[in-house]
Amino acid sequence: ENALPSLKTLFASLEGCNLNDKAITLICACLEVEIDEGGAIVATVAGMGLKSSHVGAVLRNGAGDNVERHRWRKTDAGTYAIND
Repeated sequence: ENALPSLKTLFASLEGCNLNDKAITLICACLEVEIDEGGAIVATVAGMGLKSSHVGAVLRNGAGDNVERHRWRKTDAGTYAIND
């Protein structure tokens, strides 16, 4: 919750970006502030005005272990993490 003001500021700065870029940027920002459970990521990003179904699809489709192709991965614990 403490990260919410900075995420809202980030969202406001994305005006003019397409929806996919907004979702990707906000998902990465969530992961950086340790919002890493799928439901919490979707709820946080959707709470800023994006459709939850779209955020969920971007989250699922963007997950993988190939660091050249995927920005994040789903861990064995079921949470998400940034690919290094």
